[in-house]
Amino acid sequence: MASNQAFTIVDLQKDGDSISFKLTGGLLVPGGGNIVINNNTISGLTNGEISVIEVQEISGVYKFQVLVNGKTTVWDHWSCEFTDVSPDTYSLGISSPIVENHYVGYNSDAPSINSISMRQS
Repeated sequence: MASNQAFTIVDLQKDGDSISFKLTGGLLVPGGGNIVINNNTISGLTNGEISVIEVQEISGVYKFQVLVNGKTTVWDHWSCEFTDVSPDTYSLGISSPIVENHYVGYNSDAPSINSISMRQS
C-alpha cells in the first residue's frame, strides 16, 4: 500500500486574523492516514482549528473522499481546494464553530491529492 509523502508549505500569508497557504510537493493517498507536512502540522498551520486531512476510499456514488476534521471561529470561514494527480480540483468550505468531520466526495483514476490550498477569511 502506498503511503503519504510530506508536503511543503508555500505562499504562506498571514494578515491579522486571516491566513492562507498552499501545500505542494507531497502526496495524500487513499488510506494513508493524516496529512504530513515538513516542519509543521496541519493543526499548527491552522491555529488548532483543523486537526486531520486524509483521503478515504468509500463505496457509493463517489469512490473517494477527502475528510477534514476541524472547525472555524464564529466569524471566520475556511475555503479549501484539493487537487489530485489527474489534475482535478475539489472544493470544500468549513463554517461550523463545532469540531466535526467535513467531507468532499469525488471520483478519479488518480485519486491521490498532491496540492492543497487553504484560506481562512
